[in-house]
Amino acid sequence: CGIRKEVGFYPCLHSQHSAQPRAALFAEREDCILTLDQGTATISILDADPSLRVRARTALPPGTGAHSLALHRPSQLAFVSGALSQALLALRIDVSAAAILEPVNLIADRASGPLAIHPRLEILYAATSRGVDVFDFHHADEIRRVQFFDVQDGMLECQSLAFSPSREALFLLIVLPFWSNAL
Repeated sequence: CGIRKEVGFYPCLHSQHSAQPRAALFAEREDCILTLDQGTATISILDADPSLRVRARTALPPGTGAHSLALHRPSQLAFVSGALSQALLALRIDVSAAAILEPVNLIADRASGPLAIHPRLEILYAATSRGVDVFDFHHADEIRRVQFFDVQDGMLECQSLAFSPSREALFLLIVLPFWSNAL
């Protein structure tokens, strides 16, 4: 398999000319890969063969600082969180045609970390600097925040969100301030 190298315009001076891949998700049929790059500020659909040919690509808003990518395969909605802009973005893709169908839309602010989609429901969990926002996207044209889980002692950074194998619990891997008494 080859290595794909691109240049970008990430806000840090020393990183402005380098790709900084943040996420890669395989399509259900595994014939293409959805990728997110923080350095080039793009979301791309690549062939899942050694050529890694770009089949579709769209730019994210400047200064997004793309952090996390989540894909709801049945509705073909992709979600991106921005570490710098703290924006939650959504776009519709057609994985079978390897095409990006709708432009990037701003859904909410304060989403700066990992994303997770409930395995059975149309619910998106988005890490913020204070906890986790919960969004319902049952009606794709009406994505709305329905709940917020506050992390009382605050957190420096949420590293990941993951569901348990039973799909009944959502786990957060977080970095707490050294002065926190949460442990």
